[in-house]
Amino acid sequence: MKQHIKIGITDCGKFDNYRRWLESEPGVEVVRLSMHFQNAADTESCDGILFSGGEDLQPALYGKPEYVEEFGLQEIIPARDEFEYQVIEKALAGEKPVLGICRGLQLINVFLGGTLVPDIPAV
Repeated sequence: MKQHIKIGITDCGKFDNYRRWLESEPGVEVVRLSMHFQNAADTESCDGILFSGGEDLQPALYGKPEYVEEFGLQEIIPARDEFEYQVIEKALAGEKPVLGICRGLQLINVFLGGTLVPDIPAV
């Protein structure tokens, strides 16, 4: 049984909360994957990837660019989306387990061809 595990976490405003949560278990090492570091290649050294929460995804990624105006989406960071697409490509190519929390789950869904409803009450 493996005594040490390395988990990559995508960067966000609550990164330290995720890090503390995972590192509370013995033998867990966390790697911060960030658009600011441009270190998507570090995904390859990780045993699994946690895609964190945060801003809305670019609606153009799921074929609905008009949603930006229609729903007044303002918290969109295209550079983060692009970086995390690199991370998920590497993770899946390496058959690594992935977990998405909130935005992270939406990212995985869209990457795999799913769609999103940006405002549930509007449906």
